Amino acid sequence: MSTADLTFPPIDTPVVKTYPTPAATGFAGLSTAGPQRLAIVTVEEFAVGKLRHSEPVLRALAAKYAGQTFDVSTAKGMEATKAARLDLRENGRFAVQRVRDETKKALNDGKTAIEKEADRLIALVQPEEDRVHALIQARETALAAEKAERDRIEAEREAAHRAKLDRLATQAELARGQPSVRIAEVIRALQFMHIGPEWEEFQWQAEAVRERSLDALLAEHLVAIAREQEALRIEAQRIEQARIAVEQAEQQRQLDEQTAELRRKLAAIESTVNAAAALAEQQRFEAESAAQHVAEATIAAAAVGSLGAGIYMGPGQANDKMDASVMYFDITPPPGTQAGMVYVNQVPQPENEEAEPAAAGLADEVIADKRVRDAAPQLLAALQALVTVTRAMDADLFGEWETLTAEQYHAALAQAEEAIALARGETT
Repeated sequence: MSTADLTFPPIDTPVVKTYPTPAATGFAGLSTAGPQRLAIVTVEEFAVGKLRHSEPVLRALAAKYAGQTFDVSTAKGMEATKAARLDLRENGRFAVQRVRDETKKALNDGKTAIEKEADRLIALVQPEEDRVHALIQARETALAAEKAERDRIEAEREAAHRAKLDRLATQAELARGQPSVRIAEVIRALQFMHIGPEWEEFQWQAEAVRERSLDALLAEHLVAIAREQEALRIEAQRIEQARIAVEQAEQQRQLDEQTAELRRKLAAIESTVNAAAALAEQQRFEAESAAQHVAEATIAAAAVGSLGAGIYMGPGQANDKMDASVMYFDITPPPGTQAGMVYVNQVPQPENEEAEPAAAGLADEVIADKRVRDAAPQLLAALQALVTVTRAMDADLFGEWETLTAEQYHAALAQAEEAIALARGETT
């Protein structure tokens, strides 16, 4: 059965909805009449209504087969069952689906027409709407610009006050490490700084920040004063140390010169001592040799001048073993020496007037040489004492030996003077 064979009930009278008439706007072409009643059927109601018209037929079809039994075990029963299914499909489900699809297609085809009609109708009022909207938008833009300008001015005002507050708050930090004089200037500037109504609502904050900055600056000022005093102390100490270093350098220079001079003198003294020792040893040897020759000559001269006088014949008697060709004499030795026998060969007898002066001169020389020879050990000891004293003086400058006393120095000088006097035959 086709859709044309279906009998649909007539569409009921559509529901009439009443809408209030818009208030008069003064625009041309719009009615200002009173309320109107318009009969309006929605698309939804129209589309659903077409489907609902088939509801009685569908109910009757369902009732027709409700509770009916089918014998599908026989061919005739199977055929009857299939026929029932076809009737339920074609006149039931399939019929509703066809109406649905036709309605949807009609609705879809009407969308283009609806769009066109809507555009035509909108074009009737769009120009006026745009004009009115432009007026509103221009005014709103102007108001927004005025508000933005007010906000900008307000933000700049607040930023200026906050910048001054920040400068007040950072004064102590900026003054850190500065000279005390500069910090004192900042303190005086803050103390005489005027904070009044020009700060507006930030006045109380400015006063509080200034007090905190002053407290911090006063503390930093004390720190700067202490730092500068310490720097002055260090500089004075450095100057004093430099002065002491200069003095010590000068003292060291003088000390080095004195040390060099003392070492030079010590070397000269040591050289003198060594030369004197060598000379004394040489003189001692020469004096001993000369004394021996002088003694022999003296004995010979005495023997010639007084031959036979003092002939020593032995201890109280003649010695028969003595050589008859030799003359023996008893010579009295100098103090401190032992007596002994000396002998001389017989020689021709010279004249007494020439022999006696020569013997006397030789005797004086022997005595002088003996004095020198006897004083030589003391001279050497005195020179050694002077060397020791000089070394002590030299070492005392470098702190190597014990301090030299005046008594030691004078004792060395006295020892040297005594040795010189002894060598000269003087008494001290």
